Amino acid sequence: MSPLKSVPGLVVLLCVAWLSVASGHEPREVIDKLTIITAQVATLAHRFDTVADDVTVLQQLLTATRQCPGGWHRVENSCFFVPNLTGSFNTAQSMCARLAPGGHLATIQPSSQLAIEHILEISGNTSYIRIGLFRDDDGGWSWIDGSSVGRIPWGAGEPNNSPRKEGETEDCVVWARLWARGARLIDAPCNHTDGILCQMDLGA
Repeated sequence: MSPLKSVPGLVVLLCVAWLSVASGHEPREVIDKLTIITAQVATLAHRFDTVADDVTVLQQLLTATRQCPGGWHRVENSCFFVPNLTGSFNTAQSMCARLAPGGHLATIQPSSQLAIEHILEISGNTSYIRIGLFRDDDGGWSWIDGSSVGRIPWGAGEPNNSPRKEGETEDCVVWARLWARGARLIDAPCNHTDGILCQMDLGA
């Protein structure tokens, strides 16, 4: 046997010897007590895992049974709302936060895109809709809630960072519902006033 492999066993023997001397008990008694303690620790660990599993199940049930506020539409585990308001990126984010606990500008994921397009359609808004996508400090794109950025359904030629006014930059994104074949995202100045799509997460 390798000397390294025998180290843990040697440590245990030394601990047993020290405990025997310190407690005045025979080594066998110390070993028996250590065995009982080890079994108790294992039982407690199993109970902890069981409780953790129960908590996870309860959280899933809570998310499944929570309802969206009136006027909001549920898509997967989130609620979406198109208020009859307009605003810049920062103003829109503040509005969403006031409308619902944990509210924020919407995050569009491929799995929810079609359902959200339907929400926008029945809202009657056919113009530009501000969402929570913006250009970060590294020059890439980030969602305001920290969600991972996957495929972005850009419109043709977008993003192009081509503002109408000199000195502006297009560092925010709006959902442009101006095409007959669905919505597409375009980059736009953050200070422009556009429609708003808010989101609240039921699992939050």
